Amino acid sequence: MCSERKKNNRESILRKRAKQKEAYLKRLESEGRYDPNKIPLTKPDPERWIPKSQRSYNRRGRGRGGGGGRYNNKSNVGAQGGGAGAGMEKDAAKLDVAARVAAKASGGGDGSGKPSTANIKVSSSGTTRKGKGGKRR
Repeated sequence: MCSERKKNNRESILRKRAKQKEAYLKRLESEGRYDPNKIPLTKPDPERWIPKSQRSYNRRGRGRGGGGGRYNNKSNVGAQGGGAGAGMEKDAAKLDVAARVAAKASGGGDGSGKPSTANIKVSSSGTTRKGKGGKRR
């Protein structure tokens, strides 16, 4: 008996709600603020119930442990200055001993094509430059 009463009560509440909604939409339509034939351009945000700091499009506010944010950028993993930059091939060519030996055997020198500057003496103008005198603080 009690469950039947609850069921009737719920149905009456839903009927009342539907009637109120219909009256509200009619009023909006008469004011020109609602068009039942118009399709909404944007859908509501599906993540609107999740806290802002946890939403997928929120990059900030995740902290150091979250995965994302300023200090956890996973694309910047590794040593400073390391990686496959523009000069990486050049450095690798300098360190490749087998390639240097092959180039020397073929008469290419060290592989750069320029003469070596290892034995050139650097000359100065002859005058010595005086530094700042006195005690440094």
